[in-house]
Amino acid sequence: MSKEKLKIFISYNHEDDEKYKLIKNFETHTAQLKREGLIEIWYDEEIDADEEIDEEIDENLEDADIICLFMSARYIDSNYCHKEKKRALELKKSKGVSVINIIVSPCEWKRDEELKAIKALLYQGEPISKHSNPDDLWHYISTELRKIVEKRIKIKQLKITESQRNFLQNAEMIGNTSLEKTILLNDIFVYPELIEYDISKKRGSGKRIDSKTLIRNITDYPKLVIAGVNQSGKTSLCKIIFKKLCEKNFVPVYIQDKINSYKTNIEKTIVRSFNVQYEGANITEIDKKRIIPIIDDFHYAENMERHIKDLSKNYGRFILIVDDIFNINVSDKKLIGTFKRFQIRELKASLRYKLINNWVIIAEKKSKDYRNIDEKTRLIDSTLGKTMSNGIMPSYPFFILLAMLTYETSEIKKEITSQGHCYQALIYFYLRKKGVDNDEIDTYINFLTELSYYYYKENKSRLTPSEFNSFFEYYAETFLFNIEKEVVIKNLDYIILVDSCNNYSFKYDYLYYFFVAKYFADKIIDEEIQDEIDNIMEELDLNKNAYIIIFLAHHSRNDMLLNKIEYIITNLFNEYEPATLKKFEVLFFDKQRDLLVNAVMKPDSTPESERKKLYEHADPLKN
Repeated sequence: MSKEKLKIFISYNHEDDEKYKLIKNFETHTAQLKREGLIEIWYDEEIDADEEIDEEIDENLEDADIICLFMSARYIDSNYCHKEKKRALELKKSKGVSVINIIVSPCEWKRDEELKAIKALLYQGEPISKHSNPDDLWHYISTELRKIVEKRIKIKQLKITESQRNFLQNAEMIGNTSLEKTILLNDIFVYPELIEYDISKKRGSGKRIDSKTLIRNITDYPKLVIAGVNQSGKTSLCKIIFKKLCEKNFVPVYIQDKINSYKTNIEKTIVRSFNVQYEGANITEIDKKRIIPIIDDFHYAENMERHIKDLSKNYGRFILIVDDIFNINVSDKKLIGTFKRFQIRELKASLRYKLINNWVIIAEKKSKDYRNIDEKTRLIDSTLGKTMSNGIMPSYPFFILLAMLTYETSEIKKEITSQGHCYQALIYFYLRKKGVDNDEIDTYINFLTELSYYYYKENKSRLTPSEFNSFFEYYAETFLFNIEKEVVIKNLDYIILVDSCNNYSFKYDYLYYFFVAKYFADKIIDEEIQDEIDNIMEELDLNKNAYIIIFLAHHSRNDMLLNKIEYIITNLFNEYEPATLKKFEVLFFDKQRDLLVNAVMKPDSTPESERKKLYEHADPLKN
């Protein structure tokens, strides 16, 4: 957003110019704007004789800040003019270019749905051809143009502050690592897939959309809600949206006030945030139609309805970020009836591969080693639990990158495997982020370990408020635990989910499996626990049992236990004959030989394109 003058592109029909002196009159009446250094004008007579006309027109059209369409029947009839008009409207949508529709003579411009949405300049309701006094007419056009120019100049003069630039580039926890290079958000960001929700049916419509496509067409969604669970990448997506809106000549203002539960008047909060994020102009000087508030963590707002009313009254566009697609509590349902709602989905297989690929190249400073990337992809899929089922850990970028970081930078303790250490690192991160002191972390770990076993023994996936209170009282008395329950719940917000009925459950499956397996590993010498483990091993066809054993193997280095696990697993397939790869067993390869050769020998095939197809094929399988 610099202080350079605005570029005006004039799209017109030459016969109209000869008849009505369009260019001459336009330049004469905008001369003062040029003298003030606010504008420069370009039209096709500026092209030198030795230059390519179409190429020069296209280049100047793309560079324009304001495009003036001199509309007439001749203009509509011209293929060249139609092409310029079509591109102008595309640039209005994609880059926020101002398009001015100046009516030269009576014509059917209102039949064009896109043109109808643009204010037409008609002095006293009549086109240029109907006016006997051209000076009054052109003065009116130059006055209207000045209004647009002055509004856009203010936006051009805006400069994002250094603190806001740092915020937009910050990859948060992932960026602050012990790696040599500081990781920036742009280095690793992968556009997540979204699913659209139909609020009237209270369910997903099934319509999926790439968030990159949504952002490209964001002007189609004046009131937008984006939902995502904790650590799903909501704030990162806000940062990308902020930058893309700037490119479209909008003025986004990022708001985050969850600490105060958005108790302050939302307009005051927007003004305060604007002053922190921009310099070069006062918010009162900016056209409100160009300001787009992005309200992060809006689900913390105490008075949602009042804020939404104020936003709707003052701003034509705004974006609300919440944790749950239905977590907008307002009594006036009409107030949110026009909102478009999207939920952030976990990264599918092809997007996980893309994220890992970005990490390897940027963070590890390595060239594209497909073997290394494939190996890391398999490791991450195993950590997420994608190799056995739909997963035990959410496949959001945060979890994937923290896992990568843990594997590459941490010293692994002898009593736990590298994958087990990865899960443990995530749990430690949760606790530290909530402000739990290092000397208290073991206290919370023990609490969660005992709680998980309580769930296991009671065969429950959630506890009612009375059941949880009973456990808490028992635990506090048994372990001399003196931390208040409210403090514990607050500090375990990332680990324990409290639903709308105040039932308690582990937020993610891997957290439950991690802690219940830890309980077994800690008490492995107890005969009762050994019997319990034996019972679990007898039913490894159950997913929950299989995962408990997997996590138990991560936790324990007990030889007796590991030998028992190995024995049971190797005997799972006793009823099957081992493959010998004799000729009759591999005949099917011969039948597929020609297909395989043709697939391998594709002339346009590259390692990158083949991997892309591979992971896209896996998307519906390993989602």
